[in-house]
Order: sequence, then C-alpha cells, then structure tokens
Amino acid sequence: MPTSIDGFEISEHAFNKFLAVYRKNCKYLSFDDFIVKESPHIERFLSELVEMESPFKVQFCTKVQMVKPLVDSFKEENIAMCTSSMSLCCKSDVKDIIQRYRESTEISIDQFTQRGSGWTLRLVEMVEIRLARYIQDQGGCFGSSLPNQIVMKRACLQLDCHQDCFI
Repeated sequence: MPTSIDGFEISEHAFNKFLAVYRKNCKYLSFDDFIVKESPHIERFLSELVEMESPFKVQFCTKVQMVKPLVDSFKEENIAMCTSSMSLCCKSDVKDIIQRYRESTEISIDQFTQRGSGWTLRLVEMVEIRLARYIQDQGGCFGSSLPNQIVMKRACLQLDCHQDCFI
C-alpha cells in the first residue's frame, strides 16, 4: 500500500500493511460542506487503491468536535463517529460506499444532537479510512463426497464444483 494518495497519509499499519489507517486533517464547519468538498478526494483515493490491490474492507472514522452551551461557558467534546466495515471489491462500488458512509455518519450526528441535548456540530476535524485486505470466500466441494448412507437414500445431489457449492 502506498504511503500517500490524494492528501491521505498513512498513519498506522500492521501485519506488513495488511491493515492500514489513512488520515486526512481538515476543518469544516458542517458535515455537508465536508462531504461536498472531500468526497471527490475520497473517491479518487479508494479508486486508486482498488486498481492497485483489491478487494478491501473499508471503515470510515470521522472525528468531529461537538459543543454544548452552558450557563456561563461551553462544553466541548471530540467524538469519533465510525461506520461499520464495508466490502470494496471493484471500482463500481466506490460511489455506493461513499453514500453509505455519508448516510451512516449523518445518522450518528443526528442521534448525538437530537432530543434537546443542546449539542451542535462545531467542526469536522479529520477523517480516517481504515483498510484491511479482504480475502473473499474461496472453496468448493470438488473432491469431497457424501457419506454412503446419505448417497444410498438418494435424497441429496452430489455436485462437483470448485466454488459456491452451497449456492
């Protein structure tokens, strides 16, 4: 995996870069501004990675600063809002993954700020893209045979295939 792509710098890696965390610092006053301006960079970043090595599991962590007004001051909290891991197998999946990232993070922000909590988003500070190489299911039932007692019942099919035999 490269050390830098389109403003994203590798910040951590493990297992001979089998796992990697890319980070980009930013300062946006709303999540919508962040998405509008940064999604083309995220799209290029993911597209380049998929061309080099694929497939991947991708997780986004957006670090935001929340603020809550008090009687005579403000309370600030730095929050990391992370998505679940998503599979990225080909270039055509990139836009869908960015859309799922956007929806998931918007829901997290809404949940944090709703029900009269008084919290508001002050700043989007950083985005981390966590990557892990993804080894898709491989296997099959070629060369395997059913036990004789099942074969004699003539109730099951014996398939010789190299992959996806359970489908």
